[in-house]
Amino acid sequence: MKPAKIGLRRMNRLNVSLFIVALLLVIPAQARKLLPVDEAAKDPSFLAFREQLLAAVRSRSLDGVLSLTAPDIQNSFGGDDGVENFLKIWRPQAPDSQLWSTLEEILTMGGRFSQDRQEFWAPYVFSAFPDKLDPFQHLAITGKQVEVRVGPRMSAPVMATLSYEVVKLAEFKAVVEETPKGPHRWLKIITPQGKVGYVAAKQTRRPLDYRAGFRKMDGRWVMAVLVAGD
Repeated sequence: MKPAKIGLRRMNRLNVSLFIVALLLVIPAQARKLLPVDEAAKDPSFLAFREQLLAAVRSRSLDGVLSLTAPDIQNSFGGDDGVENFLKIWRPQAPDSQLWSTLEEILTMGGRFSQDRQEFWAPYVFSAFPDKLDPFQHLAITGKQVEVRVGPRMSAPVMATLSYEVVKLAEFKAVVEETPKGPHRWLKIITPQGKVGYVAAKQTRRPLDYRAGFRKMDGRWVMAVLVAGD
């Protein structure tokens, strides 16, 4: 075969490859849904435990929470486990302690059991998040018809709505809008259609935000893990 024909064939293959790449760039990404899931009812003993813990949280009963917490609870990935460090980290008796709101949110956002049914992980955004997606670069929309705006402000036009999609973060740091009702946090995202917009941070959740692991130990359920990050 002559060199000229070989070169022409290689060029044709290159053109086809470039065309495929260009086509992939313009085709909208397939939307990934992460619908809420809650398996708690599969084990009545766990369901009763969760209701008891949630009642203690809502009444801000520290004794009630600690009675349902493992003595060696994992508080982070730095080795500071145990109830003593749990109290130091969360300062539950302080007026501005984030323990109560954090736990209430976790306990009301479903979750899934481990295969052996000896653990339950909440919220569902952590336990059901797609394994193939980078948990640092993606987040879940946690509501229906969540508005995506062209700018980080309530007055900005709505460009789309999302319902339980998993989307990619365009920027990791939230934009804060000061409003008469207080600060409003916005996150810059990339929609499944490839458009950049802003959603209210309160209507999203990242898989590596605070999550809890509940474990059955000596026949009773306890909160064994409360961590964020990786």
